[in-house]
Amino acid sequence: MSAQDDHNEVPEIKVIAEIGELIVVDKPTGLAVHNGSDHLVERLSHSLGERLNLIHRLDRETSGVLLLARGREATAQLQESLQAPQSHKEYMAIVRGHPQTSSGEWSAPLTPKAEGRRQPAGHQRDRISARTRFDIVAHNPWLTQLRCELVTGRQHQIRKHAALAGCHLVGDRRYGDLKHAEMMKRRFDFVGCALHAARLILWWQGERRVFEAPLPPSWERFGLEPIRETES
Repeated sequence: MSAQDDHNEVPEIKVIAEIGELIVVDKPTGLAVHNGSDHLVERLSHSLGERLNLIHRLDRETSGVLLLARGREATAQLQESLQAPQSHKEYMAIVRGHPQTSSGEWSAPLTPKAEGRRQPAGHQRDRISARTRFDIVAHNPWLTQLRCELVTGRQHQIRKHAALAGCHLVGDRRYGDLKHAEMMKRRFDFVGCALHAARLILWWQGERRVFEAPLPPSWERFGLEPIRETES
């Protein structure tokens, strides 16, 4: 099932699953989830003919698995489930250059709000603990694809940690290099931020649920090669 987009400039919103009051979609890049006019919640609510509530958020530039719910009770229950230790969020990201290790954890403290490229971590007095696990899954001489797991959930956490590690996300105009973003646009016709919510696991209605969204087709343009076991 899918909610057809009425505007040519924004891709179709694909519904991954409907389980009772839970609706899972594959959010396209370039579409805000709730702010402004003509956002994802508005489009999907109109398409399905019912009011829907967000369970969590993704940035406009981020694509992938997004949860919504019908009704306040289901919304509260799903938000609680998403915060439980058993829940698991896995992202895919493409970064400029290469991390120093093939796997590891970024643990620089961050503020829980949006910041900027001059100081991605924000003012020291406002920083709190933040942990992002990562491992390399593909690369070429200039770019690296990472699998990232959020241990904590701070705003723009993966984007901030990658920038602080010296390998900002491709296309990230808030924390990354604007000239590099323009080069990616010219060379690969890539617009947006290369961050994708690929997999989400949570317990719902007594069962372990796994939801996945395929990588955006635009990522194929970068020609990344999967790493071999001998490289890891």
